[in-house]
Amino acid sequence: MFNNSEKITLRVENMHCAHCAARVESAAKSVKGVKKASVDLDSASLEVTVARGTDPVAVIEAVSAAGYSASK
Repeated sequence: MFNNSEKITLRVENMHCAHCAARVESAAKSVKGVKKASVDLDSASLEVTVARGTDPVAVIEAVSAAGYSASK
């Protein structure tokens, strides 16, 4: 889909509704290098497409700053 990109899937805890999912997506998209972010509320996961070399920790920290717990 994107040249020079990779997908990262993170587990996200404390999401309870569509508003939570939107906040997590927005937080992930705010990270430099994130090209796409998509939350699956049912599986409590976040899939991000990032430019190669983007540090997943930056995405985890952004999601945590939004009030949710994320991990690989």
